Amino acid sequence: MLGLIALLGAGGGFGAAYMGVIPGLGQPAEEEVEAKPDLSAITSHAYVPVPVMTLSLTGSSEFRLLRIMAELEVHPDAEAAVTDIMPRIMDVMNSYLRALDTEEVVAPYALQDVRRQLLRRVQVVTGPDMVNDLLITEFLLN
Repeated sequence: MLGLIALLGAGGGFGAAYMGVIPGLGQPAEEEVEAKPDLSAITSHAYVPVPVMTLSLTGSSEFRLLRIMAELEVHPDAEAAVTDIMPRIMDVMNSYLRALDTEEVVAPYALQDVRRQLLRRVQVVTGPDMVNDLLITEFLLN
């Protein structure tokens, strides 16, 4: 009997909330449905792909190769300039990645550390205002 009362109460509460009897619950208001998110902050960037890099690792581990793919998030006005200096960017990234030991790459927070270090080095080459972020799209140990 108590279970039946609880079930009826829950059903009544759901029905009241769905029909809009209880303010703030149930179906969204019309203006909420029609509201579109502001995508201007997301689309105000361009992405410059970094060519795929495959590097041999040093150290005593079963992993011998690191394959990394990345994209540079840049201001749309800086896209051509960043593309023009891609050989220098690749050089600084390659130099850092080749100096890594296998144990540094397999550590739990290695991806965040590598990303942060690469971004810092790329920003030294390009200047701090050209590259906003470095996105690692593939990080494969083999």
